Amino acid sequence: MNKKARTPWFPTYSRAQALLKRMEGVQEQVYKHMNASIGEHMGTPQSQVDWSEPDVWIPKRLHGADQELATHLWTGGSEKLNPRYTEGEMHLARNHGLLDVDGSGKYRLTAVGKSFVADDAKTLRTIDEEEGITHLLSVLATLGSAQRKDIVEPWMTALAPGGDGRSKETMGSKLGDRLSNALERGLLEKQGIKYTLTPKGEKYVGSAVKKSEAAKLILDQALKQHRDEQRARVRELLHQMHHYRFEHLIRDLLEKMGYSNVEVTKQSSDGGIDVVAEFSAGVTSFREAIQVKRLTSNVSSDVVDALRGSLHKARALKGTIFTTSGFTKAALAAATPENVVPITLVPGDKLIDLLVEHELGISLTKVELITGIDEAVFSPHPMSEAEKTQE
Repeated sequence: MNKKARTPWFPTYSRAQALLKRMEGVQEQVYKHMNASIGEHMGTPQSQVDWSEPDVWIPKRLHGADQELATHLWTGGSEKLNPRYTEGEMHLARNHGLLDVDGSGKYRLTAVGKSFVADDAKTLRTIDEEEGITHLLSVLATLGSAQRKDIVEPWMTALAPGGDGRSKETMGSKLGDRLSNALERGLLEKQGIKYTLTPKGEKYVGSAVKKSEAAKLILDQALKQHRDEQRARVRELLHQMHHYRFEHLIRDLLEKMGYSNVEVTKQSSDGGIDVVAEFSAGVTSFREAIQVKRLTSNVSSDVVDALRGSLHKARALKGTIFTTSGFTKAALAAATPENVVPITLVPGDKLIDLLVEHELGISLTKVELITGIDEAVFSPHPMSEAEKTQE
């Protein structure tokens, strides 16, 4: 998946442009060696190393070609660039093809790199789109004014409506870097802890984002918040259910999932098995034993082992555990060891997914949103000869 906003330690463009100018003609191996030499002095979390004064640490910690390159990066232009912090700029260059290495092993600006350094609007807009700046501005266009913590989720939705596997914590860090980039370019302003589009930012968004896209973003975020609230309510109700009702709920769910002969066992003699069912796949049919656990703490491996040991009591070939919580690491490991019957584990989140999917105790409503109108279809002008021909 080609994820957007993928560059780590995302820099301001002015700093990236300044660094790329100084990297022109630098030997790739010399740069890598300098970074490795700096890495030898990194220290530990308990013993931090001060990198704030390059005039002091460059001659003290680096020698020869390492020192020469570090000094060049630090003082080689109108803006001083601390050579300790260049990874974000170099990641940006690699991700967007701004630098290349020639036959002699030296860095050279590519055509795109030269356009970037020249502040070409088209090039910057292309990078903005890939790095989530455009999406960030569109989010703020819909929110009006917002704190960083309130921007993260709608920004993630705008980048990947279906999600791309990255956590909110990871994306929160990436967002901070991109907010700094947009602030430095005058696209945003910050008042207290809230960010707002500037007139320049509003103009940028107006040419980059359609109103229908902004409306969809607002709707997506509202729907996500509603889904999260309803799922939390379902989880709360599951915990409040009578245990016998919960067993019957799982029975009903299994029937909707295609199981047959589903029965809740007698409470007095279930041997730890709550539901038994049969499942057919092609020409294969087998009996399954199910245990249900309404818990707030994670299910342990002892429960997994106990169910496996009770399968013979139900004449079952397979076992499954449904819970309203989750499973310990030991339980996850115990579920699929080698050379024994595997036990399927269904945590609370997956259980709620299944209840929603099969609309068991839950009602779903589809939402329609008009995202585009072909105004040519409704044109007030007479049809041209070409249009008549197409008819």
